[in-house]
Amino acid sequence: MQRKIIVILLLAIAVFSLNACNNNGESGQTQETQNEQTQQQSSDAEESYSWPKDEMGKIPQPDSKITSVEKQKDNGEFIEEGDKTSEPAFLTVYMGEMTKEEAFSYYEVLKSSAEIEVIDESDVKIELSGKMNDSGERFSLVYDPPRIYLMRNFLDEKMLDGSDGN
Repeated sequence: MQRKIIVILLLAIAVFSLNACNNNGESGQTQETQNEQTQQQSSDAEESYSWPKDEMGKIPQPDSKITSVEKQKDNGEFIEEGDKTSEPAFLTVYMGEMTKEEAFSYYEVLKSSAEIEVIDESDVKIELSGKMNDSGERFSLVYDPPRIYLMRNFLDEKMLDGSDGN
C-alpha cells in the first residue's frame, strides 16, 4: 500500500513538473493560444504601406517593401495619419527589409536623376543627401541596417525657395 502511495505521489510530481515546463512561465495558456498570439503579432508587423507618390514628387520609388511612413512638423512632432491640415517639414519612408543589393541599385537610380552629396559610403552602408535635377525635391537616404530610410525634406526646400526667389 505504501508503495502505491509513493508511486502515485512521484507520478503527480512528474506530471506537474512537465506541465510547468510546457507553459514557459505563462500559466493558463496552451501552445495553440501562444501560436495564435505569435501569428497575430506577425501579421500586425507585416502591415504594408504604399509609396507616398504625391508627397515624394519626382523622387523615384525604391524596389523594396515599405515598412512604415511618418510625417513630422518642423518642431519634431509627428503628424497623425489622416491629418490633412498639418503641413509636414519631413516625410520619412522606412524600408526595414531593404537588401544591400536593393540599396546600392537604388543609389545608382538616384545618382542618374539627382545631385548627390555622399555623406558616408562603404561596402555595407550608404548615407547621402540629394536634390532631384528636374524638380528640386530634397531628400536623404540612409542604408545602415537596421536604419534604412528615405526622408524628404520640405523645410530645406521652403527655406531655399524663399532665399532663391523661386
